[in-house]
Amino acid sequence: METAPPRCRRRSCPPRAGRPRIQGVTIVQKWLVRRARLGRNPTVDRWFRSLVDGTGGQVVEIGCGVGLLFRYYPPTVGRVIAIEPDRASRLQARSVAAGLPQPVEVVDGGAGGVLPIADDAADFVVCPAVLCSAADPAQMVREIDRILRTGGQLRVLEHTLSGNRVLAALQRLADRCGWPRFFGGCHVSRDTEARLAGAGFRWLEVEHGWFTRAPFMWPSGPHVRGTAVRARDTADR
Repeated sequence: METAPPRCRRRSCPPRAGRPRIQGVTIVQKWLVRRARLGRNPTVDRWFRSLVDGTGGQVVEIGCGVGLLFRYYPPTVGRVIAIEPDRASRLQARSVAAGLPQPVEVVDGGAGGVLPIADDAADFVVCPAVLCSAADPAQMVREIDRILRTGGQLRVLEHTLSGNRVLAALQRLADRCGWPRFFGGCHVSRDTEARLAGAGFRWLEVEHGWFTRAPFMWPSGPHVRGTAVRARDTADR
């Protein structure tokens, strides 16, 4: 069983019970997580609810972070397997999961591009800002294809490339100038819609929106939320 990171002896206070320090991520990411805990943003609240609305059965959430999405899952969900490669984030996510009515199992995995899930095991796969930060997004999409059962759905909420040519050019510049380095590998210029369509997924629903937690984060403002299925699953319908 994993335990919280040991206490630092210099200029440090012990972590709060059930909330170990966030390690393995950048200072900026730590600040963003703390801001997210301070209060509920109406835009994010609506997107999170829409992301998981109608899900059920066995859900695989990829990149759960500290478990901010857990409380939005409806009672129709029988089980959530939440994958998170960062150890300290997993510990916090498990603390959140312990207080939920439905079973949520938080597991290690995904860092090497392979998900610790059996083939055809997921009724729904949920990706909250994962494809923008995956080291090999094409491999991650192949893994999603592998674990999703026939007729299952992929739910995504991702940073994405803007449809505005000027902003898109600035997003590409931000990525070249080090944005991923400061934001845990997040690439703001990836075209999530096109990547999934090119990998054999068909969009059932797509919503575009804008959200940032701070003005300086405007390159990450464009978001896409949607539901996709494998095109081959619907070919005969």
